[in-house]
Amino acid sequence: MSHTILLSRWGLPALLSLSTIACTGGTTPPDSSTNSSENALPSSSSQPIISSSSAQSSSIAQVSSSSVAVSSSSTAQSSSSEAISSSSSSEAPPINLPLVIAINAGSTSPANYDGETYQADKYSTGGTANSTTDPIGGVAEDALFQSERYGEYSYSIPVLTGTYTTVLHMVEMYNTAAGARSFDTTIENTQVLSALDLYSQVGHDGAYSFTSDPIRVTDGKLDIALTPLMDQGTLSGFAVYSADGGIDTSVPEPEPSNCNGYVGITFDDGPANTTAFVNALKDNGLVPVTFFINGNKIGQNPGAIAQMLTVGEVQNHLYTHTNMVNSGYNYQQAYNELQQNNQAIQNAGAPKPTIFRPPEGASNSEHQRAASDLGMITITWTNDSSDWSGVSTSAIVNAANQLGDGDVILMHENQNNTLAAIPQIAANLKAKGLCPGRVDPNNSNGGRGRAIAP
Repeated sequence: MSHTILLSRWGLPALLSLSTIACTGGTTPPDSSTNSSENALPSSSSQPIISSSSAQSSSIAQVSSSSVAVSSSSTAQSSSSEAISSSSSSEAPPINLPLVIAINAGSTSPANYDGETYQADKYSTGGTANSTTDPIGGVAEDALFQSERYGEYSYSIPVLTGTYTTVLHMVEMYNTAAGARSFDTTIENTQVLSALDLYSQVGHDGAYSFTSDPIRVTDGKLDIALTPLMDQGTLSGFAVYSADGGIDTSVPEPEPSNCNGYVGITFDDGPANTTAFVNALKDNGLVPVTFFINGNKIGQNPGAIAQMLTVGEVQNHLYTHTNMVNSGYNYQQAYNELQQNNQAIQNAGAPKPTIFRPPEGASNSEHQRAASDLGMITITWTNDSSDWSGVSTSAIVNAANQLGDGDVILMHENQNNTLAAIPQIAANLKAKGLCPGRVDPNNSNGGRGRAIAP
């Protein structure tokens, strides 16, 4: 086994390559922690930014204006942490892939870093936001690393089925000694960081970045989870890239605005005129929305679900558009058809539905119990556009203009007048300071549904 040590700009005018140090026989290879930033430079103001590596990649520490790199054919691992699945470079690695989304964890404001704009924090469950005004070592742009979400928590980012590379950014802004914090990190239930001790890697207020290997997502959500082992897990930001290198797979975000509240824009009875609706929603910034679909129509438009996911969520509207009350459905009939629709939706690439809207809004307690047993709440709507009855475009616009914070409006994807109403609906909501939200999957609001922030 051999290790090559590279020094760059460490008091030297140019890159100096030293001789190879061979570790043979019964000699124990030097622990990589002896080359950590903590031992190399005691000053926190010059702590490095590190991109961790896998067994096939090098472990590289960049120290502000100087760096130490140790390359090995064995797994690069510090005494306190292991990078299980990543690629690395002596700087935050350049990613020549389409950006899906970048999040500034723990912050209500966006931040720029390495040529990308990181949006205000969203899509998290659990954890606590925190920030610092301390300068961050090893980076020229501090803002991203001056906030964090800490604790035991997760992110669930809506994406299309595909393969993704994720870059995680972290900083030790609290602890001042090695061993005070360690945590595991998983992406899509694949452990990518084990017992990470940030202080032993970068010291106090030093930036740390990690790039995962490409990971496949098939359920419509890219999940990142932090599990504390000592103290709390922490994350300052992350960027998700399409490793497939294909089209933009992000769910479009509403234009930045002063939101006075959120409304649920919902469309039933699809897939139908999906391409036209999706294009109109994107063009007018009326996103995200929720589609309640019938699985027996997916075969007529197999690409529709993927299109829908680019502007919002797909939920359950029964496999066939049957009024279950009028048809006398019992519990088992409702359960079977709801499950059939869930499976059709998932087979088309969407996540398992969490909300059921019965056709024509008709259901009884047995139908609702069947939905609950499948992990779904049952809702109808707070506002009816009456587009199903053939009313005019202006009537649909007027109905949408009655929406207030938390309201959910019923519209249909198979109505041309509804399609024509989208531009004016979007303009009116924006003028009132109302933003499209998502339908709350945890609160049925008395069975009518409630919109919340996306």
